[in-house]
Amino acid sequence: MRVPKNGVEKHLLRQSFKGLNLIPDDILWRRKEAFSDGVMSMKKSWYTCLQEHLESIVNDTQMEEAHSTFPHNPPLTKEAYYFRQVFEKAYPGRAKWLSHYWMPRWTNATDPSARTLSIYKPDKDD
Repeated sequence: MRVPKNGVEKHLLRQSFKGLNLIPDDILWRRKEAFSDGVMSMKKSWYTCLQEHLESIVNDTQMEEAHSTFPHNPPLTKEAYYFRQVFEKAYPGRAKWLSHYWMPRWTNATDPSARTLSIYKPDKDD
């Protein structure tokens, strides 16, 4: 499994560029940001905005019934529920195409967002 070495993701890749003067060290070894952090404001992350929006369109009753609504790979989060609805609308009856939900194997995660991982440390507060 690809476990971050000393909290640094892609350590082997970064190490391969060390000392070549191709990438400045402060860039090479900087902490990896969640993808969503680069596409939103400094005050509020895309992840936070998305979660707030999903709270208004996927309710708790839907989540409680997710296992019966989507018996194959039922969604565990409101975000996953929403995207599953989008998938089902575009590809009705094709749930078996979804062999699994991706989650990092090196940590106990229930949400694929980097913002929910214990090693993630945002530069800004939400």
